[in-house]
Amino acid sequence: MKLKMERFAAVALLLAIELCSHPGFVTAAPAVQRDFDVKGFGATGDGKTLDTEAITKTIRAANAAGGGRVVFP
Repeated sequence: MKLKMERFAAVALLLAIELCSHPGFVTAAPAVQRDFDVKGFGATGDGKTLDTEAITKTIRAANAAGGGRVVFP
């Protein structure tokens, strides 16, 4: 009985590997490579003005777009 279970597990594993390695079976989402510049959302970067609101807007925009890079020039 133990031998049958081991054989069954081995066959199931091989089948799973074969199915997952089939081209087109697994599709990856395209990588998001977009930059979100904080100055484009109203940040001044002058060292005097609080840019918290602009930074928050930038982060939220990147999140809504599915990801990206928040840039502080």
